[in-house]
Amino acid sequence: MFSLLRHSPKLTGAVLAFGLISAPALSGDYVVVDDFVFVPEKVTEGLQSRRSRFDTMLVRPGADLRNYSSVAIRSVVVKPRDKDFAKRLSAADRKQLTRDFRSQFGAGLGNRLATTNGKGTLVLSAAITHAWPNKDITGRYLTSRGGSSVGRSTSTGSGRASFEAVLKDGRTGKVVAVLADTYSGRPLTSNFNTNSRWGDARDGFRRWGRYLGKELGAPAGS
Repeated sequence: MFSLLRHSPKLTGAVLAFGLISAPALSGDYVVVDDFVFVPEKVTEGLQSRRSRFDTMLVRPGADLRNYSSVAIRSVVVKPRDKDFAKRLSAADRKQLTRDFRSQFGAGLGNRLATTNGKGTLVLSAAITHAWPNKDITGRYLTSRGGSSVGRSTSTGSGRASFEAVLKDGRTGKVVAVLADTYSGRPLTSNFNTNSRWGDARDGFRRWGRYLGKELGAPAGS
């Protein structure tokens, strides 16, 4: 089974909803990563770990992301790592999260977002493996962690999101890289998304688009 230690220097805030959730246990600057839940084990075979802005980046030997200038978003699914938590996600939640991922990740990519495959384009297939809302409208999320349902319609906290993705060469279809990352919202005292449902998750999606864009070469025509 595949596992590694990934560098995680940028956790920006505790993952809290009235203290019911805490950030993963850290050992120095590293966090132990369990097996991927979306990326098949066979896809990671032979890939090499590379330090990047992402918590995890595995790249095919000899591949250089700077040879690519754009990314096409092929598919986005919601595949929670926590099966119990997955039951709390409604169909509407899943639809909203996938829609937000496409729009915000694309916004982060900016002029590097492509609509067609081809030379110089990476094709991304992604899964949202965790998403904690800022505002728990129904109370499903708090009660799934043993929290009280009292006042659940106004419960707010810092949000969080995690994802995994496979990047393939748009022309050959070969796997170029695998990504994984977790984004945590700001602490409650400085969090501007507490009145939204998925505000912090959307911020994470947009940040990941920017991160990937910075790994690529110059856009065509620049």
